[in-house]
Amino acid sequence: MIIAVLLAGGSGRRMGGPEPKQFIEIAGRTILEHSIRAFHHHEGIERIVIVSHADYIDRVKVIARPYTKVTDVVAGGKERYDSKCSKDCIGRRQAPDSRLCASACFTTHHNRLSRCSR
Repeated sequence: MIIAVLLAGGSGRRMGGPEPKQFIEIAGRTILEHSIRAFHHHEGIERIVIVSHADYIDRVKVIARPYTKVTDVVAGGKERYDSKCSKDCIGRRQAPDSRLCASACFTTHHNRLSRCSR
C-alpha cells in the first residue's frame, strides 16, 4: 500500500501574502486542492494523509472532503522538519506494511507521483 503524505502545514511567512500558499486559488481551486487531486487520481496511491498547521485543520478538512482517498488530516510539527519526520508515525498508524511518499504543495507532475509508486 502506498500512502501519500501531503505536507500542507505552512504559515505563509516566507511568501508574505495574506494567507498561506496552500489556500491561494489558481484556476478556481486552491493549491492544496490541486495537490490533493494529483494524488487522488494516481492509481498507485491508495490513501492520502494531509499534514496541516493546527490552525487550519478545519479548513483543510472542508477542502479535502470530496476526495475519498484522504483518510486523515493531522497537525504538523512546529517546523517543517518536525512534520516530515512524523510521516513515519503516520504511516505505521495507517498500515504497518505501507510505503510513504511525502510531498509538499504544489504537486501535479506525473513523473514525481510515479516515483512514489516504485
